Amino acid sequence: MLVLAPHAGLAQPVATASAPQPAPAVVFAPSAFWTAAASPVDALRTVAESSDFQATSTSEQVVSLLDAIAAATPNAHRFSMGKTVEGREMPVIVLSEPKVQTPQGARELAENEGRAIVLLFGNIHAGEVDAKEAYLILARELALGTLADSEQLLKDLIVIIAPNYNPDGNDRFRAIEVARPGQGGPAQGAGQRHNAMDLDLNRDFGKLKTPEGRNLVRLVHEWDPHVIVDGHTSNGSWHRYLMTYAGPKVPAGNEALITWTRDTFFARIDRAMLAEHRIHTFFYGDFEGQYNETDPSVPDGAKREHTKWTTFPALPRYSTGYFGLRNRIGILSESYSYSSYKDRVAGSRALALEVLRETARSKDTLRQLVREADEDGAGKGKHAGREIAIRGAAAKAPTNAALLGYVEERRAGRWTNTGEERTYDVEVWNRYEGTHFVSRPRAYAFTTAVPSAIENLRMHGIELETLDAAQEVQAEQYTIESVSPASRAFQGHVLLLAEATPTKQTITLPAGTTIVRTDQPLGTLVVYLLEPGSEDGLLTWNFFDEWAKPGSTFPVTRVTAW
Repeated sequence: MLVLAPHAGLAQPVATASAPQPAPAVVFAPSAFWTAAASPVDALRTVAESSDFQATSTSEQVVSLLDAIAAATPNAHRFSMGKTVEGREMPVIVLSEPKVQTPQGARELAENEGRAIVLLFGNIHAGEVDAKEAYLILARELALGTLADSEQLLKDLIVIIAPNYNPDGNDRFRAIEVARPGQGGPAQGAGQRHNAMDLDLNRDFGKLKTPEGRNLVRLVHEWDPHVIVDGHTSNGSWHRYLMTYAGPKVPAGNEALITWTRDTFFARIDRAMLAEHRIHTFFYGDFEGQYNETDPSVPDGAKREHTKWTTFPALPRYSTGYFGLRNRIGILSESYSYSSYKDRVAGSRALALEVLRETARSKDTLRQLVREADEDGAGKGKHAGREIAIRGAAAKAPTNAALLGYVEERRAGRWTNTGEERTYDVEVWNRYEGTHFVSRPRAYAFTTAVPSAIENLRMHGIELETLDAAQEVQAEQYTIESVSPASRAFQGHVLLLAEATPTKQTITLPAGTTIVRTDQPLGTLVVYLLEPGSEDGLLTWNFFDEWAKPGSTFPVTRVTAW
């Protein structure tokens, strides 16, 4: 039986000397999938279930279980999105009635029947195993029809599940105290956060330096899901939410898609999670208090103020930001690290299920939003002339929120949970506004070939062309004015922020010049990646270091007229 903390929705925090458990506890009504099941389900149990939530699966066990699930139903197609650095399979299962086996078949079925395509992927940070196990359970439920609405979901949706996105990190098992300090299990250990290159896969969606990132982006480009869920486990502030979430928010993206996801879609998810699963949910974030946790001037016993709820930056290095710039709904799903492993798997499974259900209910609206976002990405129709934000800043919601937290005290130099519940009135800083804007050019032209940047664009699925004859164009050519490097290396890079000034010119582009038009659905992504002043573009990630110096002419020119 699952047991949650006093406010339904949060499993009990890990018992430590500095983090007493709140009491008394209330019973969280177990979902049907935890109950004793018939033989077909027993044969398809996850490692988490069969170990009584003491262990998590190896990559080989994930592959074996997905193969067994696919063999148990005519509605599943199993394939691999590619290999990892160390050659492990990145397994995928597609569930639909009828079965679909190709990206073209999925897109045609979705278009002909008005379906939505949803991708769930987990274990991007391989110590955060909850979504991996939860998505395996959900795949089994959909395959065997053990949900009351399994059949209808597979007629309304095409569900793609990739539960183990980081197999190399997954199989680097370590004690949980090492893999995820403070996390409530699995007691038998978990993998490491990074991949075999020691890179964080959730910082790779713009630069695409890892085979895992390239494989996933190719999958997304080919199968074209409308909704993409990225399953994580978070630590951070003490609060009373078993599950938190975030959606697209990069201000360069389509405003209607961002707003609908944040204000409508997630509001419906909140209601369903509470009504169907007795789980409280909220936007992913942390309390921002008056004091820094490591400030030596703060005495032990002092209370920390809880005035703001803040979140991670709106950048396309993260999955949700990136998929938003692809005109799709990217969803961050975060179970709460201090809850029990069993509860976290239940919460991750419940949130993914309610995303599927709400996507099915809203599929007509969602599909229309995505179509309009693609039009916006190409700068067409009512979106023609819209300027594109290449930098942004956090902004607060128009109203405060009541956040479910705890009283915290400073003990032995750290802020700790006292176990006393408190609801805080906080500003919610979960949205972003543009601070620097550029107009959309007709195209970008590589006046000097930069093979790594050109190949990066291709890997995103962006269309490129090559001039077969010289052509005179009206252009804006950038001169780099200044470059500010980060103070230390990050993910093997020293990130750069450049200031550049454009000069209008008439130039002749020679035959063989690589051209990137912006009137394609990924046109906004093109602008964001190629503008030298972008805060998370290709210059940021060292693709243009040869020219990232004051006085240099940037090798990518804005073409304003042919």
